[in-house]
Amino acid sequence: MVDWGNRLMNAFVRIQNVILDSAAEWTTISQESSSIKELYIWHIIPLAAIGPAASFAASSFDGISKVPIAAGLCTAFISYVVMLASVYLLALVVSGLAGLLGDDCNQILALKLTAYAYTPTWLAGMLYAVPFLELVAVFGSIYAVYLLHQGISLVMKVPTWKATCYALAVTISALLLAYASVVISGSTLKLFRGLQAGKQQEKPAAAPPTKPQAPRVSNPSNAARRDVPRATPYQAPPPPMTPAEASQPPVEAPPPLITR
Repeated sequence: MVDWGNRLMNAFVRIQNVILDSAAEWTTISQESSSIKELYIWHIIPLAAIGPAASFAASSFDGISKVPIAAGLCTAFISYVVMLASVYLLALVVSGLAGLLGDDCNQILALKLTAYAYTPTWLAGMLYAVPFLELVAVFGSIYAVYLLHQGISLVMKVPTWKATCYALAVTISALLLAYASVVISGSTLKLFRGLQAGKQQEKPAAAPPTKPQAPRVSNPSNAARRDVPRATPYQAPPPPMTPAEASQPPVEAPPPLITR
């Protein structure tokens, strides 16, 4: 039965010693017997998730350049998978160089080197959650290169110049893998944004809101005005008749003509 509490405590102590007392810890690591499964379960898988999780939180919930949650989850998952694969691929680079240079380095030992050397890089991934501290995380990667150079010298027992060759080759390979991860994540994000823009264009345009018209209120004064009869226009009285006109008999209208 696995003692989870003891394993977790040993994992925390290992992380602390790698950061603070790396020379003595590399000697202890070289003498331990570990499997690929144990290295991934107790060290690689939990620590490699720190950076993608912090980037997802910063990009989806910062409120400035907010990324859709689905797109953020997809890009974080891709970065996480690429990181898990990168550790193993870099271990293959170390073991391949050991074969070319005539040094003895098995795959388990190479995986220990790359996994524990990546520790400061993964821990510095917490800074991705704060937009203004992203550049500070670069110092974690610089310290990781130093740990790798020191670990190759102490674990593989090779001269300093060989350790420099190993560290340079692994660093270049790590940068290429990181660039590939950025390109894949960026392409995925553009794809999600393109799909979202297409869905918005397919939606019918909403009709502009009509301005509500105020109901017509009848003016009671207008109704009262309609009920009042209109006054007839003023007509001047006819002028008075002269005595000559008054003495004349009235003119009778001619009888109507009857036609058959």
